[in-house]
Amino acid sequence: MKTENLILSITENGYSLIYEGLPLCNDKQTLGEIDLVAKMYKCELPATAWNGERGEWVSTSTILTYSEAIA
Repeated sequence: MKTENLILSITENGYSLIYEGLPLCNDKQTLGEIDLVAKMYKCELPATAWNGERGEWVSTSTILTYSEAIA
C-alpha cells in the first residue's frame, strides 16, 4: 500500500485512516488504535493528518491526544 495515498483524518468522531478515498476502518479513539490498523495494512502513519475540525493539515508527530487534536 502506498503511503502517499493514505490520509489520517481527525474529526469529532475520532481518527480514521483513508486510502484513495475509502476508509480502512471505523473511527478509532486513539492514535495507538489507528497505528494498529496501519500496521495491519503494512504501512506507516502519514507524516501529516487532516484535522477536519480546524480545516487544516497538522503534523502527526504533534498530535498527543484526540481532545488536543480537535481543540
